[in-house]
Amino acid sequence: VFSHRLNQRGAKKANGGSLEYFLMGRRLSLPFFVATLVATCYSDFFLSTQLAFERGFYKVLVQGVFFHLPCIFFAFFLVPKIRQLQAFSLPDLIGKQFGRHAQLASGLALLLKCLPVACALQMGLLLELVWGLPLSYGIIFSVFFVGLYSMLGGLRAVVVTDMLQCILMFAGVIALAWCAYSQLGPIEVWRPNLPESFFQMAGNQPMGTLVFWLLIAC
Repeated sequence: VFSHRLNQRGAKKANGGSLEYFLMGRRLSLPFFVATLVATCYSDFFLSTQLAFERGFYKVLVQGVFFHLPCIFFAFFLVPKIRQLQAFSLPDLIGKQFGRHAQLASGLALLLKCLPVACALQMGLLLELVWGLPLSYGIIFSVFFVGLYSMLGGLRAVVVTDMLQCILMFAGVIALAWCAYSQLGPIEVWRPNLPESFFQMAGNQPMGTLVFWLLIAC
């Protein structure tokens, strides 16, 4: 109820009303759009780095190729049709096509799918590591802070913070690569110390697992 009231208040305060609050007046530029996608899709960076450490090229193929194929298809073939319907969200689109009950069911399913459990846990672990906060306090603080600025500022607040997160993510990757090169040298030096499965398509997994992930992604 509190979240709903804050959303209503934010939409009323926005100059463009609900369109500005929820969709930035449909004026989202390409750089901010890409930054938002990157920050949102790769928010499980702890898990990604773990998989890369354990599986090598297998992780790049599964998460770097397979999971982007549906995104490319969606962008080039579905977005133009969705744009014509002027829908605010996926449940809104489904509601316009199939009615109110289908809209509520899809909204509930999307809510359950998008619950940021992993992200909240990651932020709790990060605050525990940096500031020494107990894990539970770090999770509560993170969820409250992100939820507050999202509800008060709408999509614009989310996009601005996503851009900042994207910059930090790329800066961290570049800094990590530089430190690794400075301390370990070029790839020819440390490659002999890595398992051969790191550079194989399926890694140390059966080929059936690779096909399974391809089907899941598509």
